[in-house]
Amino acid sequence: MGYSIRTERYRYTSWKEGTEGEELYDYQVDPRELHNLAGDSRAAALKAGLRAQLEEICRKRGMVNAPGALKES
Repeated sequence: MGYSIRTERYRYTSWKEGTEGEELYDYQVDPRELHNLAGDSRAAALKAGLRAQLEEICRKRGMVNAPGALKES
C-alpha cells in the first residue's frame, strides 16, 4: 500500500515505507507525472521534507502501517 502527500506543486508517494519505491512529481514542470524525481539527488531535501510531513500526518492519525506510524514522537 502506498501513501501520498500532495501540495499545490508536488506529489510525494511512499510505497511500503519506501521499500517498494517512491514517487515525486513537480506539477509546475511535469503536470502529467512523466518524470519521477524521487531518485534525483537534487530533489533529496524536498523529498525528505515531504516524507517527514507525510509521516507526521500518518502518525497523528494513528495509521498503523503508514510511513512513520510506528515511530515514537
